[in-house]
Amino acid sequence: MDLYLPERPRVLYVGDAASTDAGINSWLRGICDLEVVTANEASAELLSPVIDGTRLILLDVEGSKAGKLCRYFNQSPETQHLPIVALGRHAHADDGTEFFENGAVDFISMPLEHKPFIARIKAHLSHQFNAEVLRKIKSHYESEAQRQINEVTATRNVVIYALTALAETRDNSTGYHIQRTQSYVRAIARHLSHHPRFEKVLTQEYIDLLYQSAPLHDIGKVGIPDRILLKPGRLDPDEFEVMKTHPELGRQALDNAERRHGSQVGFLSIAKEIAYCHHEKWDGSGYPQGLKGDAIPLSARLMALADVYDAVISRRVYKEEMAHDKAIDIIIQGRGTHFDPDVVDAFAEIEDEFLRISQDLADRDPQVAVDSSEKVSKTDARSGTVARSIDPGEDQLLAQLQARVDSISDEAQPFVVSLLTTTSMVPELLGNVILSMLSKKSIVRIGPVHHALAQMYRAQNEKNPNVDKIRDVSMSLIQACHASKAANEALRFVLGLPSLLHPDRKSNAPI
Repeated sequence: MDLYLPERPRVLYVGDAASTDAGINSWLRGICDLEVVTANEASAELLSPVIDGTRLILLDVEGSKAGKLCRYFNQSPETQHLPIVALGRHAHADDGTEFFENGAVDFISMPLEHKPFIARIKAHLSHQFNAEVLRKIKSHYESEAQRQINEVTATRNVVIYALTALAETRDNSTGYHIQRTQSYVRAIARHLSHHPRFEKVLTQEYIDLLYQSAPLHDIGKVGIPDRILLKPGRLDPDEFEVMKTHPELGRQALDNAERRHGSQVGFLSIAKEIAYCHHEKWDGSGYPQGLKGDAIPLSARLMALADVYDAVISRRVYKEEMAHDKAIDIIIQGRGTHFDPDVVDAFAEIEDEFLRISQDLADRDPQVAVDSSEKVSKTDARSGTVARSIDPGEDQLLAQLQARVDSISDEAQPFVVSLLTTTSMVPELLGNVILSMLSKKSIVRIGPVHHALAQMYRAQNEKNPNVDKIRDVSMSLIQACHASKAANEALRFVLGLPSLLHPDRKSNAPI
């Protein structure tokens, strides 16, 4: 049975002008397309037009030039994937050692016999074809595996952002607390990855998971009653005991999610450590377990420092923000008591990076948990600018938005959350306002929401929204929603938001 060749292959025949054999040419042209070049033409630049589609190189060159050419073809990126078959015309190459040492796959001594020669060439061509098929299959499955990894990663990130958004709607923390602590943790983990004590744990993969998991550190606060979580002042001892249950609530929620999945998930395991242990202290005086020293997971030790630093520099209803230098002093004073000494030392070495992160992600909303009747006219301590008070037109805008949010059916609400957390169709502030309004388990903090909406409204009036972009993306969103009734309701809601900001503009995106 003849060997299978799915197409007529091309063979590159490299020979000396004086030795090119008419008989060999005739034999080969019966099984392949033959490209004949002389040894002087056998450079990558000259051969590049014919290399594409070539399946084999037949080297028929005399003298020392033969071994050099064989080595050249085997090392050149353009030809190193091609099998090289050498013909032995000169005496010192009778055993083919020189050719095999320089990368040839076969050596055939002269004189040639027709049938054995053609059989060996066809065997090499068939093997090369099979090797190419395997490479393509391997490449396909690698691409498919990477696509699935990217899809899983994107799904994981959406879950994290959705859970984080839920926690943020019920927390008095400032708007960029999540992003700042996430960046602090990554910065200090990268610095410690070179420390002998931590280098085996803090691999790049672990740091990436740590960064993705960090936003879930306070997810347990979703289970804290509003009267405590949203209290505009310090908690009394009994209230604080209730607040101290949020690490356990967070661990239970993430543990249940992992158990339903049926197997251990890397980022959830780290998220559980952070949620459960980020209030533990190095000397054992923390909660909820009173862990001490290295018994506290490293992920939680890093988050503990990041969380305290951000709490010190951030404004709360019960305290003013403190300067970066004061935060440094507080953390250094906690070395060996509150914090792992090596973690504190690493922080001291990169404190400038913490300052840069805090400035890049500074809160833009100067109010925190204010009453809805309070108008904004206070000075932003960081920028020195005065925020304008909200005018009656913006009051009406907020009322219209609240009415639209209230009209969304329960079935459509998950699709709205998905659209707002996975697309950039609407301004980020507006998306956060809607997510807050959709939270049925909490009292919406109207003051910050109102101010955020006012900022967004002014920004949109300064620069017209990109209606074309919204129109272009609408079809892909429809496909993503699978055309269900609830999904289309959510899509109409999101696509209709630009017309709320600009009543004179009507969205004509296809629905």
